[in-house]
Amino acid sequence: MCNQPQLSQNGFSVIEALIGFIIFAIGFITLASIQTNLMYHSDLAKQKTEAIRFAQNELENFKSFSQINGGSNSWSSLSSTSSPIIINSYTTSSQTASTNTTFSIQRNIESNINKTFRLVSAIVNWPDRKGTLQSVTLASIISKSNPVDSAYINLPLPQNTFLKRPKSRNINIPIQATDLGGGNSAFQLSGNYAIIFNDASGYIIKKCNTLITRLAQTNDLTQCSNYSAYLLAGYVTYDATDSTLSQSQIGMNTADLSDWDNTGGKLISCIYQQARNQNTGTILSRIYYYICVIPALADKGWSGRVRIGGIPIGPNKYYTVCRHEYRTETGSNYNQRNVQPYRNVNESIDNQNYFISTAQLVRCPTNPDPPPILHQDCWNIASGLFANTDMTGPKGRCPSASYNTLP
Repeated sequence: MCNQPQLSQNGFSVIEALIGFIIFAIGFITLASIQTNLMYHSDLAKQKTEAIRFAQNELENFKSFSQINGGSNSWSSLSSTSSPIIINSYTTSSQTASTNTTFSIQRNIESNINKTFRLVSAIVNWPDRKGTLQSVTLASIISKSNPVDSAYINLPLPQNTFLKRPKSRNINIPIQATDLGGGNSAFQLSGNYAIIFNDASGYIIKKCNTLITRLAQTNDLTQCSNYSAYLLAGYVTYDATDSTLSQSQIGMNTADLSDWDNTGGKLISCIYQQARNQNTGTILSRIYYYICVIPALADKGWSGRVRIGGIPIGPNKYYTVCRHEYRTETGSNYNQRNVQPYRNVNESIDNQNYFISTAQLVRCPTNPDPPPILHQDCWNIASGLFANTDMTGPKGRCPSASYNTLP
């Protein structure tokens, strides 16, 4: 018997074709879904990038004020938006590009214009391609800094600050000090007395019995002795011409200071002289500049109250000494603000300024902002009695002409 060979079957059955189509359809649908999600997330990423850019621009708009008070672009005019800002396009490289959604921006800022720092925020909302509402929020803090101060980065500022003065030195080093190189500067207090500053800290590190012109030529500090001290400096101004106040007996009285290093015969040394224009050298009318060198142990401070000595007191004399005490600011301590009595001063401090009013029986002026406050009462009416008791104490309100001078 012969076996008949079996014939192979060719082609697909309907069932096989249907199964293959289903698999293909599932794969296509999956691929389409993946592609749709990729497009959605790519689109959303683009929208978020645009939203962040819009929010950043609004925060920068808050910082772009050109003055503190007055005008449409001032610190006092900054405000939150009353209604959302709508954006459908933006400009880049002088070309306008359309967005694929509509952005709504809300700007917010603290309303108190008297605060030194104000919180600001920008909230951007938009619907994505699915109709879901998306949102981005950026927040920051802006400072009430006068824009003109940016020009003073390399110039002395009129009030306490951490910005450096010319020559990249600590702000408390007098601008007239001579750069010796090597991180040191020298200031001549008198013909035979000079002090050496550390440029970085502003501390006095040496004293010299020589002229700084010689020190500058040789940079030889072996002629100087180590000396640990802090600088106290500022200006005294008058509101009227008074020849009595310009006499040599006026000066800084430091008799009430304590805790400074008085060992080894050390003394507090002060100069009091007419101020000069730092550019031309011209003497400034009714403005005086003082510097006191206060010996101090390393890492130790001094305390107490500084007064202006030598103000004449007699029948019908009316003098009021006012002190410029600055507002509390971030980064400044009470000593830098000229709050007295001083407490544990362990640094050099500058801009400790005073104003002497010669108006009869008139208190301190109400300007500038902040206004100066009463420091000494030097009134002496015909009866010989002081007008009030604001500055009582063993040293009196206006001490005599006995104040520390140069050795």
